[in-house]
Amino acid sequence: MITAFEIGGPSLSLGQLDGAVTIVGGNGGTAGLRVLTNTGELWRPQGRGWANTGISDSFLATRQ
Repeated sequence: MITAFEIGGPSLSLGQLDGAVTIVGGNGGTAGLRVLTNTGELWRPQGRGWANTGISDSFLATRQ
C-alpha cells in the first residue's frame, strides 16, 4: 500500500502497486510521484490507482 502524508495534514491512500521497489517525487504533490517496480516498469499516479508510463528503467533519481 502506498500512502501519501501531508505534513501537519491528512493522509491519502494511493492504492497498491505490486513489485514496487523505489518511489520518488517532486513538486506538484502526488502528481509528481513515480514508482519503479522490480520488473523495471515505471508507474505514475492516476486517480486512486497507478498507470504504467510505458517507460522501462533500472533506477530512479531526483535532481535538485
